[in-house]
Amino acid sequence: MKTLLRYFCAISVLFALIIISCKEVDTTPPGISIASPADGMVVKDTVVIKTLASDNDGVSSVEFYVDGELLAIVENEPFQAEWDTKQTTNGSHSLQCKAIDNSGNETLSEAIQVTVANALLTTNFTNDWLCPECGEGIIFISDTAGNVIAEAAWSGNASFDIEAPSNITSFPDKISVTTVTSDGRGNVTITTNLNIPVGFSWTWKGLPFPDWENPVGTAELNFQNIPDHSGYIVSSLWNSRGSNSGTLYSTYSFDIYESPVDIYVKLNTSNAGPQFLWITDVADGSYQVDLANLSSTSTKTIDFSSPVLRFYKYLYGYPVPGSHYTGRYRLDRESGRDTTVTAVNVHYPPSTFTDFRTSLYLYDADESYDFWYQTTYGDIPNTFTKIAADFDYIEVSVDNFHVQPTGTFDQIRSRWKFDDGTNGASWYVYGASDLVQYALPPLPNSVVLKYPFLDRESFELQYADIIDFSGLSSYEEILEVVFNSPDYFYDVVNELRTRVKYYESTVTLQRTRNSGKAFETQNDYELPYLR
Repeated sequence: MKTLLRYFCAISVLFALIIISCKEVDTTPPGISIASPADGMVVKDTVVIKTLASDNDGVSSVEFYVDGELLAIVENEPFQAEWDTKQTTNGSHSLQCKAIDNSGNETLSEAIQVTVANALLTTNFTNDWLCPECGEGIIFISDTAGNVIAEAAWSGNASFDIEAPSNITSFPDKISVTTVTSDGRGNVTITTNLNIPVGFSWTWKGLPFPDWENPVGTAELNFQNIPDHSGYIVSSLWNSRGSNSGTLYSTYSFDIYESPVDIYVKLNTSNAGPQFLWITDVADGSYQVDLANLSSTSTKTIDFSSPVLRFYKYLYGYPVPGSHYTGRYRLDRESGRDTTVTAVNVHYPPSTFTDFRTSLYLYDADESYDFWYQTTYGDIPNTFTKIAADFDYIEVSVDNFHVQPTGTFDQIRSRWKFDDGTNGASWYVYGASDLVQYALPPLPNSVVLKYPFLDRESFELQYADIIDFSGLSSYEEILEVVFNSPDYFYDVVNELRTRVKYYESTVTLQRTRNSGKAFETQNDYELPYLR
């Protein structure tokens, strides 16, 4: 009996092995393709990736890939997955899916290409960059060919996305961003940053300026025992007046923008040279100021790289080191012409400031409008060093601005002016150092309707400059500091050098005084990135 049982078990095992060996092994791979989105489609927001998956023995799972990176694994029908494109950069991306059947066979679908087109730009306007009385501003986006592809309007402090239009068929890699604003008094400012990567988030940071139209008071300074002098400065943190060769009035009205305030008085005396006096804790009212006991300034010499026939110098002091946007004192100013000089002296109150701004303009010749410029924050420099670059104009129309540069620098800028005798506008255009030829973007209808006097074709080039910033080495770094740093630009960058060339030889140089302006212009030249 036991023998029969053993025989029966052996026969059963043999039959089982025969059955197993006769069963076909599944080697047929599954089928898989992407049904949606379609190849070449422009997508945005959250996209559902749908597949067509099939197999003779059943599909176990489908893997979803974006640019070769695993997005999701789905084990149940319908085999589809959600893709949040806002977590991906704008531009072209590859989608693929892999089907795996119950036997472990797998198939990778053909790749399709889609273009992610979410926000062209995310904007944040803060700290009253657009002042309350400035009304509505307009921002528009252009492609590299100059075509306006999106625009928006805003007022005050605002944050919003500028979305790509729904009918866009080709998403750009680079865009140009232009803001158009008015100061509330009819002066229009247009600023364009050319060829920036799409999809950035930028913050425009308003500067902490006081209300220039409404000073908190006026100090009536009644000066006594005024020594003989030629040239003077009267300066507070937010206001400065002076003259290179004039004399101080015995009764001097001086607007103040905070109370109380300290006022710095410097005279270029005939007998003792530059001397100074601090008037402390000044508020609205009248003050008797005795100038009989002035103190001598300290002096530092700045050597020029070569003799010059004309120059301008400005020296400022910051009471809070490293904080260059919370007010400053003008300490010294001077101009020289019609004589060859190889150095300049700057004068300042001793043991008062450790952080200065030194600005020097050196002109090519006595009557030239072209100049070399250097601004240094921190210690007063020992020498003036020209930027190791220069450029020549080739074309200067709004449709073809073209220069030929030499040397190494970080950025090129052009300033254009419009003036019809009643209305005026300034247009600043910024670009990378290799962007030596471009056209100004056309103004969209929203701008023309808001400012009907503006005519793009009537803008004329005033000047162009090439700029080198110490510590920065690319246009991208500049934009990062300007728009994505929590700090203001010149709290980060401590030195710049520029080469400035005016285009029109008949341009009139206008020397402007820093009265009620925190940052003055010299010869109508403005430092980049003060807004």
